[in-house]
Amino acid sequence: MSDIEGVKVDCRRCGRPISTPGALAFSPPPLHGDIVTKYHVCVLCWPDMLRWLDGLSTLTAEQWFDLGQGKGYVGEGFCAMHDMPLTEEEAVLWEAGEDRCIPAVRINLD
Repeated sequence: MSDIEGVKVDCRRCGRPISTPGALAFSPPPLHGDIVTKYHVCVLCWPDMLRWLDGLSTLTAEQWFDLGQGKGYVGEGFCAMHDMPLTEEEAVLWEAGEDRCIPAVRINLD
């Protein structure tokens, strides 16, 4: 770990000790509580992280979900009313506004 004015930090992205501050990113606040996660990023990783963040702003909701699911952040969609996987028929009915199912996903905290 590097020592910046008495604080020892490593880059959260590459793991290298940070000798020159690059950026400090914060996670969104959780729905319940006020604890956020802090990410120290070195000057070498910051441009890549910024490009990645800029690219995310152009994603559709479906692309965002696919990205999260591909990385294991969220599970399969399911029906919150029936607590079972959403069938294709339920998905079509929901889109048509004819079903009382509530599509949802579980967020993986691990």
